[in-house]
Amino acid sequence: MVKKTKFFQIIKTIFPIVLVLFVIVTGLNYIKSQTNGEQGGGPSSYSLKEEMGLDDFFLFPVGEQAKVSFSTLKGRIFFVNFWASWCSACIIEMPSIVKLGKKFKNEGLEIISINVDENPENIVPRFIKKFDMQFNVYKDEKGMLSQLFNVHAIPLTVIMDSNRKVLYIETGDRDWSSEAVITQVKRWLAL
Repeated sequence: MVKKTKFFQIIKTIFPIVLVLFVIVTGLNYIKSQTNGEQGGGPSSYSLKEEMGLDDFFLFPVGEQAKVSFSTLKGRIFFVNFWASWCSACIIEMPSIVKLGKKFKNEGLEIISINVDENPENIVPRFIKKFDMQFNVYKDEKGMLSQLFNVHAIPLTVIMDSNRKVLYIETGDRDWSSEAVITQVKRWLAL
């Protein structure tokens, strides 16, 4: 009889706790579904998509104080790549980005390398030298560009035309010097 009484005391104690946790979890899931669903309309439902046009934006070159307006850049196709020094996939793909940039440097392809490290001024110069980056590297210390491009994972590459229309989006590392990529870049440059 004593065992049954202790059992019921334990159940009486645990049941309200489990019930409260269930109500909290259910409520949080409901709130999450309302803010991230199609009805949300807020920043959390924003997603960068191909064919989407972006407003003009500013870039902040590493090693310089002045900002650069995207609309002032010369190029027909822009290869925008978000990366960080601690991202192994970013480092793996960087040599192929450098190679692609060199191949199309005089044909209208502009590489826009955006570093998302916390202290790019100290980190980036070493990587520019290591990979022989012959293009500008920009910083995104305040996360404004990451927000504009909806960066949730890196590396992230967005290819755009000179009117800031998104042509292609790739998350994750890729061999950017492959024949398939070179063929596609030639098509975009011919537009």
